[in-house]
Amino acid sequence: MMNAVVFSFFKSSNLGDLALSEAATKLFINKNYDIIKFDFPTTSRVYENVRSIQIPLISNENINKETLLKSFIKRKIKRIVLKLVKRDTIEKIYLLYLLKTSNKWKELESSIKNVDKVIFAGGNMIMDLNSTKGYEIIDWPFLFKSYCALAKKHQKEINVLYIGVGPINNDQSFATYKKAFELVDKLSVRDNLSYQISENLYFNSKTVQTVDPVFSLNSDFIVQRRKAMRQLKETLDINIGICVLGQHCFKSNTLHLKYLEMLVKLSLNLKEKNNEIKFYIFSTEVSDFEAVKLFQQMLIKEANIKSEIKKVETVEDVFKFYNSLQFLIGGRMHSLIFAQKALLPFIGFIWQEKLIGFGKVVNSDEKLFNIEFAFNNIEQLSEIINQDMKNELLLKKMSETNNILFEMVEKGNVKSGILNNGSSK
Repeated sequence: MMNAVVFSFFKSSNLGDLALSEAATKLFINKNYDIIKFDFPTTSRVYENVRSIQIPLISNENINKETLLKSFIKRKIKRIVLKLVKRDTIEKIYLLYLLKTSNKWKELESSIKNVDKVIFAGGNMIMDLNSTKGYEIIDWPFLFKSYCALAKKHQKEINVLYIGVGPINNDQSFATYKKAFELVDKLSVRDNLSYQISENLYFNSKTVQTVDPVFSLNSDFIVQRRKAMRQLKETLDINIGICVLGQHCFKSNTLHLKYLEMLVKLSLNLKEKNNEIKFYIFSTEVSDFEAVKLFQQMLIKEANIKSEIKKVETVEDVFKFYNSLQFLIGGRMHSLIFAQKALLPFIGFIWQEKLIGFGKVVNSDEKLFNIEFAFNNIEQLSEIINQDMKNELLLKKMSETNNILFEMVEKGNVKSGILNNGSSK
């Protein structure tokens, strides 16, 4: 048995993050690792997996102005300081400060001292969208580099596994990641797009292309899906799920509203073809629910279509909900990964490049659409939806793809943690 500190998104408000962190954890335990879990963004030690998200009550209250002012002043001070002093110097001083004063960082260092390996597991860790124009000190590039430096300070092997890479828009972020990857011993990425970006960061020919660890979930949905298809032949009742993206997924509020208008137009087109269609709207990310409520209001106001908001708070909730649907109009990437796993026919929209990578992984590039194209080709999307929800050959193709993906997950895993003469196999 070997020991490892594992960084992942254990305390996320996104069901996809919770699913991939739990799936990755199980993969490592199955390789005979005893693991100590730390939440990547917060550096908090995690003793029990968070298995649910809390869907908030939709509120129209304004954000406290005093809080906004304090946040603005803090960003302004950091911006001035970082302009006056080299960022690398600031990072070293700040990391030293954290190690001396933060109980969380002291606990992390103590844990790293006593394990064989440090593992970063799954999700979009290697990106900089969480940074505020590169002026925040505690952004993900800095965190990743600091964690790696701490591991190497104590001469620990670093494995970065099942990772999504990109987008990295800031030059400073790219330089920070590149320096951190000099310390990495093993890298596996979840799709071809991540593989291509990582080639500029990690100069090691042994990088492994694998798939998202969620595909290791050992569940067989083919019986439920065939039952749903039989029911569809016997009745006109159709349940369609729509996973709605929040405004923060878009560069502007204008683009977000155009996306929502496209969903309204598509819903209306489908409803005109079959008045028995019922729409269930949701998201797998807590912060999207303001947009979920807004979309529901737009459906009523602009198309006179009633819908039901579905609150899915666990991965089990998602699969139970998906078993009641005939089709998914996807949003978040893991809403689509869950659909692929559940053999639920879907279409999705490319709001971030990782969706392109997902499409290639599941051999469904043709089911993912640019939002501008979708807005201007509603009839084409409607036809795809009506055909695919009844397509048993598609069901067979999705099932075969799942079998392949299940096998591919193991390619990205750690080596066995069973000790043999003092070394791992």
